[in-house]
Amino acid sequence: MSLGYGQPDSVVLPALLGRLNDSDVVVRLAAHEELKHRTGRDFGYLPWGSTEERSKAIGRWQSWLGGGPSGQGPDPDPAQPRKSLPRPSPQGR
Repeated sequence: MSLGYGQPDSVVLPALLGRLNDSDVVVRLAAHEELKHRTGRDFGYLPWGSTEERSKAIGRWQSWLGGGPSGQGPDPDPAQPRKSLPRPSPQGR
């Protein structure tokens, strides 16, 4: 079971992002793994990295999270289904 099960990304992602600065490396690791699981992104964050290294990656996460519908961040309303591109038809048919 994932962290924030049943909660929309608009609630869970900011909470997980806040845990990337936790004093406990295990909490940071769990938050980062769930962020990766939910978003498919990494941004170079290392839970065991120095404060400076983590801060840079957290800044990239924050910039992406604030990106909105431009394609650089989550959908503005995670309850709505995400649009997918149509699949190309097989050639020769």
